[in-house]
Amino acid sequence: KNTGNTMSLSVYPNPSSNTIHFRDANGSSIAPDRYHVFDAKGQLLMSGFKRPAAQINRLMRGIYFIRVQYEGKEAVIRFMKQ
Repeated sequence: KNTGNTMSLSVYPNPSSNTIHFRDANGSSIAPDRYHVFDAKGQLLMSGFKRPAAQINRLMRGIYFIRVQYEGKEAVIRFMKQ
């Protein structure tokens, strides 16, 4: 369900060790307009755009947040790097 400028998105697999893929609320794969990965302290670690997946192999093990922008909407998703 979309309300305002937020939308329901997910990343998989979660947890992951190398790559996370983006999908919409229907489970369809998407390539977000833009994404930003942050650590638990809010520090920006990486960004990308127009890709259906993000390479996270350079991140240390732990919990991260990814802000995804797609079709004028935005979602923040928590994921774990193994």
